Amino acid sequence: MKDMRDRVLIIGYDSQMIDYFLGLNYHVDSVLDYYDVIDGMDEIKDNERRFFVDDAADSAQVVNKLMEILPLDASYSSVITRYEGTMTTAAVVKELFSFPREISLGNCIYRNKAFQKNVIKEFLSVAEFKVLRTFESVENFEFEYPVVCKPKNGQGTVNTIKINNREELIKEINSFWNKKTIEILVEKLIEGEEYHVDGWICKGQLQKFLISKYNEPVLNVVNTARLSSVQVECSSFMYNEVEEILRELIQELSIVSGVFHMEFFKNKQGELIFSELAMRPGGGKIVNIFELKTGINLIDVLCSLEQGNDFYNKFDVDDKQVYGFSFLPFPKKKVDLENLKTDLITTFKEIVTVDIEWLDNEYPKVINNSYTRFGQIVVRSSTSNSLAKIIKKILEYYDRRY
Repeated sequence: MKDMRDRVLIIGYDSQMIDYFLGLNYHVDSVLDYYDVIDGMDEIKDNERRFFVDDAADSAQVVNKLMEILPLDASYSSVITRYEGTMTTAAVVKELFSFPREISLGNCIYRNKAFQKNVIKEFLSVAEFKVLRTFESVENFEFEYPVVCKPKNGQGTVNTIKINNREELIKEINSFWNKKTIEILVEKLIEGEEYHVDGWICKGQLQKFLISKYNEPVLNVVNTARLSSVQVECSSFMYNEVEEILRELIQELSIVSGVFHMEFFKNKQGELIFSELAMRPGGGKIVNIFELKTGINLIDVLCSLEQGNDFYNKFDVDDKQVYGFSFLPFPKKKVDLENLKTDLITTFKEIVTVDIEWLDNEYPKVINNSYTRFGQIVVRSSTSNSLAKIIKKILEYYDRRY
């Protein structure tokens, strides 16, 4: 087998990962697709190569591309991705092109929401759920409405719909069928608060993690709500209960090492209900606010763990500040981007950063998923409650002005 232990493969564009490995004198190959191109990329660097496919989430496309351009006996020291949609691709490529060969079923497991729930429902509270086939009748489907309907291997809130009655369910099942989706996950809607937990595991041992609360349920993004969350103070009693959940997940899902993003609900009775687990860094500005709070960059942790290194928590967390983030909606009219950023930062001293991600003025009219946004803000305050109020105030100001 051709020795490529000085070369890593990244699925999906990530400049931070590229710089991390180039800084360690690795050669870096990236498999990129349409979305990477339209999102924009830096100039290609020394010791970097880029391969293009139509859809990096399609493992067959990626494998075929690598077979086209690599020697038959080639292998990589690491195959890595930070994106939910390309986790299965990375698992397949690892088995074929990593040295030593690595069977990475975990990446597939953490994409399959129904599998997770089936494994851990005997140990943790989960929402009642069923898997439906879109080509079969739902006449015998008995469920208390409202329910949530989503792809079994979905990404974020894409195609995640609240269903209020049987007629709506039939309509959405037909819609999924027209999108060539065979199986969908239907689960009981949990009324209450929604949280995410982010951190990492090393050799089966839970390391640092932080809890954050979504300012409103993520499902509401479908109705153009703004995705935002604020960190929960580390002194909160919730940390003890969440730690028990995480340790149960590590054991029952046989997790060895990796960065994780877990979501759960707190229902109106105060019970914590497991939602789903992803072995990847969280999206939005979760990585950024984690680093501001702890000094630890989860992308660096992921890269280090993928190389087989140990990464243990040796840091204390300062609880004097909590951090949060929010998506910015698209302006109702054309704006000067620099003036907008300056206005927000000077008006609200709590804002840490303003990042504009859509650089032209041809904005989509409707945004109804957790992937598309005009920009994002990172905000800080002394408590999670005050931070949530500040973010609400910023968004109200933004709506009036832009």
